[in-house]
Amino acid sequence: MERSQQPDLRLEPWSDEGGLALLTGLNTPEMTEHLGGPETPEKLADRHLRYLRLGGPDGPVGGGRMFRITLGGETAGAIGYWETTWQGEAVWETGWGVLPGFQG
Repeated sequence: MERSQQPDLRLEPWSDEGGLALLTGLNTPEMTEHLGGPETPEKLADRHLRYLRLGGPDGPVGGGRMFRITLGGETAGAIGYWETTWQGEAVWETGWGVLPGFQG
């Protein structure tokens, strides 16, 4: 495929615009099977607020960021990274989800 024919794949900073809808789309039994199952609407709203703060001025020390994955202008999923503690040490963790219509 020539460069001009490649789909427009982008990482857009997490925002109020479509963020909660994206989390809702990723919150299906199939998508959360290995994560303990779907979250309640209240937990999704809390997660969305955490993602908005992550990497922002009120975010955690050490940073991290969440992004919306877009393909050809359509929201395809989410990806991010953050600092956390594992076995008493600071480590970086990443997470992602791709909507079923964009998988494969």
